[in-house]
Amino acid sequence: DKQDMASAAETLSCSLRLCGNTFQKQDEHCLLTANVRSIKPAIKRGATLIDWTVSGVTGDAQFHAACYEVLRKRLSMRRPAKSTTKRAKGRQTRTSKKAALEGGAAQDTSSDADAQPLTLSEKVLEADISNDEKAVLLEGGETVEFFDSEADLMAKAAKYATLLKASEHACVFTGAGISTSTGIGDYRGRKGKWTEEDTGVSDNDDGVPYEMLRPSYTHEALSVLVEKGYIKYIMSQNCDGLHLLSGVPQDRISELHGNVYVEYCVKCGERYMRDYYTLDDESEAIVESGKIPKGSHIEVCPTCQLNHMTGRKCTACKKGKLRDTIINFGDLLEDNVITRAQDESAACDLMLSLGSSMSVTPANTLVDSIKRPKQLVVVNRQQTDYDKLSSKTARVFGDTDKFMRYVMQNMLADEELKQWEDARPERMAEYAKHRAS
Repeated sequence: DKQDMASAAETLSCSLRLCGNTFQKQDEHCLLTANVRSIKPAIKRGATLIDWTVSGVTGDAQFHAACYEVLRKRLSMRRPAKSTTKRAKGRQTRTSKKAALEGGAAQDTSSDADAQPLTLSEKVLEADISNDEKAVLLEGGETVEFFDSEADLMAKAAKYATLLKASEHACVFTGAGISTSTGIGDYRGRKGKWTEEDTGVSDNDDGVPYEMLRPSYTHEALSVLVEKGYIKYIMSQNCDGLHLLSGVPQDRISELHGNVYVEYCVKCGERYMRDYYTLDDESEAIVESGKIPKGSHIEVCPTCQLNHMTGRKCTACKKGKLRDTIINFGDLLEDNVITRAQDESAACDLMLSLGSSMSVTPANTLVDSIKRPKQLVVVNRQQTDYDKLSSKTARVFGDTDKFMRYVMQNMLADEELKQWEDARPERMAEYAKHRAS
């Protein structure tokens, strides 16, 4: 759409001071965020290798993909590369001495006029960098985000669409990255929840209340592809309920880590799909205090040390307490949920992983267990442990919404695609009916 075109045409300046040239957002590039508290005085003096954009203690930088690669090489070196200028002068001195010893006139074979200027790579490899800035860049490099060029993104989307049409049992594995465009934060992104906790960086965004979240383009595209039979099953690590809200049938998805809108009876097993957020977040502080009031519905879970009880009672058996379905660290996945996902994964001949680092077990084992020759397509802005495997099929660096737009252009006829995309406002209104205001 017009907004995407304008975004793609946006001009950015490379933050590597030795480069400083501009590039288009549609070009291959990367973004890095780090805690720059230790180098703020140097940044103010312009004494850093990187021209940081600073807000508080958070520093942002953007690079040509090629500039970042040579920067990473420099960061891996203990000291700057030996100056090529000095090496050239050394050769010239040795030539002069040899000529003098032989009784001949020394010939200057490398005059300033003939000297080749240093390449950008040579300049970066020879550049001095403080230990503090090096540490900052190495830390930021753990969550750096990469973006393919627009042309590469389109080509990879077309390849996936071709594979999807030919597949017999295609599945999709989704993570937090498919929901960031809806207003909910991710975890391991350069400004994700866990990244902020580890580094202190912040984007000053508290997110959107769960009831206000609506499906992204990716959610809706997957729903259409499930409806048309191209995608047989979805395995999601997300708890936001947006797959179901977008129209994915409950028997076509395993919500591996639960759903914030679902609670169930611990006595009879009856499950309730609500239009409101079911978790009792206020109980967390009470659990931490160790002072749980007598008669309270709060119960400390032995595996995650948090409270899962919602405070409501089952209306089916009239006796049981209701429990949320969220899987916290330490909790076991529900047997029926993971078993179905494992069965679907074993039958899968094409797996698309969207917006996930695939680093959380046992969910990530579903990606490993697909049928050989293991056709895996990964769409994520950060590097993952599955990049080598997915590169045999397609490894995509970029936003899932943009990738899925190009996929849908290859899956639907032009008129059908236009009608579906134009109807998004109506679908948004329908989604609102299923969420508490």
